[in-house]
Amino acid sequence: PFDSDGLCDVEMLKRLVRDAAANDQPAVVKDATEVQKADALSYYVKGHDEVRRALRGFICNAPSEWDSTHNETRFAKLLDESGFYHGSRKGYEDFLKYLKELQFWDVTGLPAGQKLWFFHPLAFIRHFRKCGWLSLQEQIQLLPRKSISDAGGHISWVESKKRFVDGNDDSRGQSPKHMWLALNHMFKKYGFNSDLRKAHFLAQVLKETGALCSTRENGSADYFRKMYESYKASDAAYDFDNKYNWLKNLGFLKNRDRATYIAQRPGEVHAKAVAGGNVQSGDGPRFCGRGLIHLTWRKSYGEYGIYRGKDFTTDPNPALLQSDAETATDSAGYFWVKTRINRKADHGSSNTDVQGCFGVVGGAGGLPARQQFFRYAYFILGDTPKMPTDSTLERQTEEGA
Repeated sequence: PFDSDGLCDVEMLKRLVRDAAANDQPAVVKDATEVQKADALSYYVKGHDEVRRALRGFICNAPSEWDSTHNETRFAKLLDESGFYHGSRKGYEDFLKYLKELQFWDVTGLPAGQKLWFFHPLAFIRHFRKCGWLSLQEQIQLLPRKSISDAGGHISWVESKKRFVDGNDDSRGQSPKHMWLALNHMFKKYGFNSDLRKAHFLAQVLKETGALCSTRENGSADYFRKMYESYKASDAAYDFDNKYNWLKNLGFLKNRDRATYIAQRPGEVHAKAVAGGNVQSGDGPRFCGRGLIHLTWRKSYGEYGIYRGKDFTTDPNPALLQSDAETATDSAGYFWVKTRINRKADHGSSNTDVQGCFGVVGGAGGLPARQQFFRYAYFILGDTPKMPTDSTLERQTEEGA
């Protein structure tokens, strides 16, 4: 709707926005002055909420008013009979001189004399947010530079990028390459269509994986045997005598004395192993917790395999849940929707809501870390101007080590 002088035709604009307020807009008379036309346009845009909403999605191609290349053409009508400088050539030339002093296009390094695309910046961002795809730079920021030690401690920009791109392989554990791509695919596949859902998911998996350091539950083969396969009376006696606080923190003691714990705990582990399908020798370490949300037990691996149409129970295939980024993330998305955690996630953004999601995910503690991860991820994903007040939390930036 723009002429060579950069002025907008109000009737053309009305057609473009489909006459959002047609019944309330007086027509512009044919012989109206430029000032009258400008006033009519201003009234049409500013006086109608429907028009303003429609124009948020308006994209136009026009010269920049800060480019002096076309000044003579753009403002020539000011000398016409109805123009502001009619009969005052000197006033017109003084205006152009003053205008050129304000125009700065020649110092931008951008091409001069060309049309540009203009659009509402916030509407543009909101529209493309709908795709749900998070760039690598956006995902790098999802790991805070500083957090409580149980959440991640200190993580530099370089280290965060490494975990999303190259994975991890050190004393903290192992995680696969290309996690950032796999996360995007999983978010799209499993309906993570809001910042709230993504933040709740990240709050849980970042804690589960030690801030993406390990896609397998930490522990030795003997630990996994005792947790998920076979727990002998001698194991119970040793743990009670040497790991009492650990047993208490995990809720295994249940206020039992030594004799009662030794008598009852092996049977409890056996019952869980049978219920979870861990009935073959070696099933404990074979089906330990793997993936972003640690899928555990032969039964769970088998059900996920049926869903995917793949075998995840025959060696070495169980390890794919930790070594392949697409499988590690997909298994977490599968668990999330299967257990309907979004019912909890969609409820809100309070600490109680994070705890509600944690209650379904399960795990050995770490609620404060999950809550801090959530607050931070929700801040990053939501583009809110201020980070949550927390002396132990620092935003990830590309500057510094």
